[in-house]
Amino acid sequence: MPRFLISLARLLAISRSVSAGWNIELSITTETSGAVGGEPFADQPIVTVNDKKGNKQHSILGTVWAEIYESPTGHEDLLEVGVDEVKERYSSPVVDGEARFSGLFINAAGRGYRLRYILRDEHDITLGSVVGEPFSVEIGNAYQIGVVANPESAYGGMVWGTQPIVAVQDRGFNTVDSISTGEVLIEILESGDSSSALRSVKDEQATVAIQDGLVEFLGLYIDKAGPYSARFTTSLSLPGGSVCESIPFLVGVGPAAGLVVLQEPSHGVVTGG
Repeated sequence: MPRFLISLARLLAISRSVSAGWNIELSITTETSGAVGGEPFADQPIVTVNDKKGNKQHSILGTVWAEIYESPTGHEDLLEVGVDEVKERYSSPVVDGEARFSGLFINAAGRGYRLRYILRDEHDITLGSVVGEPFSVEIGNAYQIGVVANPESAYGGMVWGTQPIVAVQDRGFNTVDSISTGEVLIEILESGDSSSALRSVKDEQATVAIQDGLVEFLGLYIDKAGPYSARFTTSLSLPGGSVCESIPFLVGVGPAAGLVVLQEPSHGVVTGG
């Protein structure tokens, strides 16, 4: 075997031996707590790097990465203030043996969240990991309104198959079901043609009261086919905004419902053929 291959094999063997015997142990000195949907955790996690005898490693160089280990559905995201892109994990440098996270938050309210923390050295070698205690993300205060069901399956003159639903939400887009005051008005954004105005079946209104944080519209339709969007305005004064809009939707041409005479016969003389 060539000498350089022998040297490489020895280095790999040494690397495996060392990585299997790191004298490193992570401990969580501050657990995540005070979690509210869409808001930074009141208590941000702090992870300490010790040796296996419990001595803090003040001089170690590296980074601790935080990621979701368990969550209610397995599809929730860990987020960080000021970072627009959703990442799988977020980092904090180890300084004087500690990694202090800041700005971490989760949008979706729920129970059974746990975070895992992974230590990597300056060469990106994993030295150890630790999993935090379970915690919950609570629903926060009313912050904004948002569309949770957009108009769909719309045909001219027919009640929409999917009627819009609007929710009073916290910063994490969770429905604040403790709110049963105020109203929401729906308006159609269109060209101004009177035939494209929003209509409703008998007794249904364009303004609906909020109940348990939700507003469910019923019986709405538009006569004229074409592209539209809906705007919703609440009577509540909310810090994140009292207006929201649906995604654009299309009112299609429905099935034939009758015959209409577009041009009457002339009043002149009609001669038989």
